[in-house]
Amino acid sequence: MDGDMDIVTDSMDLSKSFIRQLECCSSTLQIHQAEIGDVGCVVWDAALVLAKYLELGHEKGSEDINGKKVIELGAGTGIVGLCAAIIGANVVITDLPQFLPLMQLNIDNNKSSIHSGHIEASVLSWNDEIDKLLPLPDYLIMSDVIYYEEDMQRDFRIKEIRQEDLDDVYRSDDIHVLRLKRK
Repeated sequence: MDGDMDIVTDSMDLSKSFIRQLECCSSTLQIHQAEIGDVGCVVWDAALVLAKYLELGHEKGSEDINGKKVIELGAGTGIVGLCAAIIGANVVITDLPQFLPLMQLNIDNNKSSIHSGHIEASVLSWNDEIDKLLPLPDYLIMSDVIYYEEDMQRDFRIKEIRQEDLDDVYRSDDIHVLRLKRK
């Protein structure tokens, strides 16, 4: 598909889109972004950092999600979930209804890069029941979400990934990758 599509959603006009590319496991992802829309219509730097962290973990065998069930919350363009699927994970990318056409467009445009994993898009508001996502995933992934550390520490052990353990190019002192594990 090209940038001259006729898809229009309540808050996002995909007829005016542009493409961002990202190399992931020897594949070049073509990610459509909307020129006008909400925060989920573009690729944010934190998503790039997390996608490359997943790729690096796969290459090193340290954080490999190959064959695991993964749900991405607040996926927006779906770039992190797409990278996870290329690595071999079975991924459901989720976001609010207005982002479903953008997520599906990016899945459709990058399907040929997914060989051993699987990806699908689903609508999910964080207030919804999660029955449709059962059984529970092995991993929840999310980027650029706001959390309150004191709330998280009550239920999770939090480990910040050191900058040295992130991709040499895709990292920033302003972006923190956290690994949370339920207590």
